[in-house]
Amino acid sequence: MTSPKLTEKIPYRKTIWIKNFAKTVTTTTLVSSGIGLIITGLNTRMTNRGFSDVELQLGVLSIIIAIIIVIIIDKWAEKKKKEELETIDKTINEKAEEIAEELVLKHLNELEKG
Repeated sequence: MTSPKLTEKIPYRKTIWIKNFAKTVTTTTLVSSGIGLIITGLNTRMTNRGFSDVELQLGVLSIIIAIIIVIIIDKWAEKKKKEELETIDKTINEKAEEIAEELVLKHLNELEKG
């Protein structure tokens, strides 16, 4: 009896895609736009005294959202890693039981013959 490979049981591609690519692109975009907004807000604040601080607020908000996204995706990746380890552990236990059963049957057959 052969069981499916671990790579078929564990969705590595989706995990890697979300964890690495999506997180990097999203957070880089938010942080860079946040820094740009903060710099623009500081320049505007220095030149126009009566101007609102919307750029500063949006810049800080953008960076905070990036941090929240990193935390959420890392928690999701941690959960997925635990699921992967549980799958690996379960597969190892199933294989160990299979091998033990085969060895016991083989030994019993030898005892019956001898």
